[in-house]
Amino acid sequence: MDLIDKIETGRNNSFKKVLQILFEEYDRPITIVESGCIRTNSDTGKFGDGWSTYNWEYFAKKTNSNVYVVDINESHIITSKEIVPESIYVTYKLQDSVEYLKTFEHDIDLLFLDSYDYCGDEENIKKCHNHSLNELKAAWNKLKPKCYVLFDDVFNSEWDGKGKLSIPYLLENGFEIVYHIDCQVLLKRN
Repeated sequence: MDLIDKIETGRNNSFKKVLQILFEEYDRPITIVESGCIRTNSDTGKFGDGWSTYNWEYFAKKTNSNVYVVDINESHIITSKEIVPESIYVTYKLQDSVEYLKTFEHDIDLLFLDSYDYCGDEENIKKCHNHSLNELKAAWNKLKPKCYVLFDDVFNSEWDGKGKLSIPYLLENGFEIVYHIDCQVLLKRN
């Protein structure tokens, strides 16, 4: 656990907390699915975007777990593989995340939703909200009875950002909030 303190990326408080929870909750390998991946190989990217793939790989190596990363942008996957190469722990897929999640063949312990940037005009923001909800619904039957869902880019308690539609959906369907820090919201179902 002391090694968690050595991880330094953006969203550090959230990632350290979720890693600590995962280490405490699971005594077996788990499956982590991430939509979106590292897209900037620089300190600006590391501390601005959060480098979540890097954090999930750290956990996977310590626990013999698997991380599945999907992104629709080939250049993002190329950049991410420069930092976190594909391995027995980390698998990449170039595909739309909703389509990927519909056909994903494993049960999911942690779903991290961070694709489709929350930016631009109102139309793009609505598309972001809907995309996140569609990802969640596509993964729904693969989420284990005890599981976690983590959202990035959630800016306030009205869930503005990627969780605007998805967080209320989860709360209405048996999930509870674990925390909301560093613009990230972690929810769990027991």
